[in-house]
This record gives sequence, structure tokens and C-alpha cells, in this order.
Amino acid sequence: MSGPLFDRALGWLREQGIKRTLGPVSPSMNYECGLLVEGFESSPYVMMTYNPPYYADLLEKAGFRKAKDLWAYGGPVAKVDGRKARRVAERSKATRRLHIRRINMKQFDSEVETIWKLYNSAWSRNWGFAPMPLDEFQFMAKDMKQVVDPGFALLGDVDGAPVGFALALPDINFALKRAGGNLFPLGLLKILYYQRKIRGVRVLALGVVEEHRTAGAAAAFYSALIEHAQQNGYQHCEFSWVLEDNILMNRSIEALGVQRYKTYRIYERTQHYA
Repeated sequence: MSGPLFDRALGWLREQGIKRTLGPVSPSMNYECGLLVEGFESSPYVMMTYNPPYYADLLEKAGFRKAKDLWAYGGPVAKVDGRKARRVAERSKATRRLHIRRINMKQFDSEVETIWKLYNSAWSRNWGFAPMPLDEFQFMAKDMKQVVDPGFALLGDVDGAPVGFALALPDINFALKRAGGNLFPLGLLKILYYQRKIRGVRVLALGVVEEHRTAGAAAAFYSALIEHAQQNGYQHCEFSWVLEDNILMNRSIEALGVQRYKTYRIYERTQHYA
């Protein structure tokens, strides 16, 4: 049993010759994706999804099954243990000539293009990855520029060659909720006021090109992000999302002392033709 809405949607896909359906994604895994299946107790961070618990049951009754889980880690910033990350980072900086810096906001366009190249390279082997065209990446970056904290937008290089980047965003959802879904007449003023009171941050992207992944670059990025958060009054953090089978990344985050507290699921359904 799937219900009229699923029947119509799946019927249309069948007409197009689509044999495998994956979702939810909007419109790809470069954006908001996954159905929340664990961790309904807290509000979603910026660019993360939320849904009632019964949605999973609806999908499963429609014949969808788990394809992959995406994990989110979170906790108080004060309890994040960055000591190991700092040790690895210092060793990497000394022996691998790794240099971590903030992006240059005055050269935003060229910095974004560098990050775009790193993004498509670092994520190329990830499950479900779809490369982003440059113009699409630039459009997303301009949106993020309105809320980015420069201390959370980092590039790394070895001997001047870019090898990775990291990006965390202040949780703008905190301010948006205060507007109650209305910009006028007072909603925009509320957003501007509460934006200064944001104390949550989400680490949403950290990528290192394949040849440098075991060289301590990820630890160096984590160390810089943690230091900035702790020095600038952030109180809560989330690292999301991470593929459930990305062992290296999951272990790196767990070493920081944060706990996995939410699970998002990508479902799939295979079409059977008569």
C-alpha cells in the first residue's frame, strides 16, 4: 500500500523509464537532503531538514527501503576536545608544510572558484555525489556570504597549492525562527536583532584532496574551527552530515568528544516492470 500521491509520482517515473528512485534530496545531495529518523528532540541547524516521525512509516509502506544513513554529531562547544586535533595539526604544519588561512573576503569570487575545484575533487568518490557547475556553486556561495563568519571559512595549502577547505555557518535558523515566517512589518528587524545573538554553529563542509587525507589536514581544519568557536562565544555546535560508512571522518569527529545524536536517511525504491 502506498497511497494516491506515491502511486501518481511512481507512475510518472515509470513512464519516464526510471528504474531506481532515491530520496529525499532537494534537488541533489549538495543541498538539503535526508529524512530525519532519529533525533527529533531538537531543532534543525541551518540547511538541515526536519520532519514528523511518521514520515518514515509512510515511505516504508510505499515500498521504500534504506539506501544510506547520514549522521549528525553535536554538543556544547566548551566540551569539544581539540587537544588531539591541535597536536596532529602542529605536526602536519611542521612536517607537511601545511598552511591554514581564512578566505580573503575581498577576493571572494576567486576564492570561491578555488573552493569549487576542491569541492568537486574531494567529494568525487562519495556515495551519491553529483558535481556542481561553477555558476550553481557561486550562487550558493553568495547566499552564504550574508551570514558567514570569516573565521569559519578556511582554505589549506601545501607549498602554495590548495589541498582542502572547511566551512562552518552560524545557525541562522535561530534568528529566522524569531520572525515567525514573516519578514514584514517586524520580521526582518527581528532577524537582524537575533542574528547577533546566535550561539550555535554547524560545520557543514570539510574536504581534503585524496593525496593529503592522511596528512593531518582535516585535524588542522578542525583545530582552527574549534579555536575560533571557543574564542568567540559560540556555545553549541553540530557536525553534519557524514555518511555512515565514512569511517575516517566519523572517527575524526568522535575523537573530538561530540556525540552522534541525529540520523537522516536516504531511501530507495526499485521499479519493477511487467
